[in-house]
Amino acid sequence: MSETQLKEVVDRTRRIETRLTKFMVAQGFETGARKPVWSEGDHSIVVPNASTSLADCIEAFPAELGNLDAAAVVHEGRLIGYVMRP
Repeated sequence: MSETQLKEVVDRTRRIETRLTKFMVAQGFETGARKPVWSEGDHSIVVPNASTSLADCIEAFPAELGNLDAAAVVHEGRLIGYVMRP
């Protein structure tokens, strides 16, 4: 199997796992996956790992923030980017 074919298999497997996890959560199963959390002190989103989805980061925004439209995304104390609330 070539490197390109192996990468394709890995990518497809990852997509299947993502869809299966999303389905299980929708059905009420506990997956053990940790979600990002809002840090009130510095108004940032703390993610449990660098592969946390953008949708999960957006869901971490509190509804009552008023005029705050963007937040820093932090992983293990390091700034990894910014996310804007839709």
